Amino acid sequence: MHTSVLLSTTGGSENVTALFLLLLTLSLVAVWVWSIFHCLFNNRLDSTKKIIGVVLIMTLAHLGSLIYFFLPWNNEKGAPLQT
Repeated sequence: MHTSVLLSTTGGSENVTALFLLLLTLSLVAVWVWSIFHCLFNNRLDSTKKIIGVVLIMTLAHLGSLIYFFLPWNNEKGAPLQT
């Protein structure tokens, strides 16, 4: 193959798709990192719940971030609701 064929930039839709995937990936990584730092520095959680939260976020990645984000919080102490 010629190198001019490999370096061709005629496909505009591929560039848009690549940019979209790049932005999606960067935003998901940013949410994942934010949830880890939020869990670590959350004063409403004791150390055991912080460890459980970080392990949950690290093992389940983006699903763990969503689970952590949607945990129900008690208004009195800020601790998760006990069932």
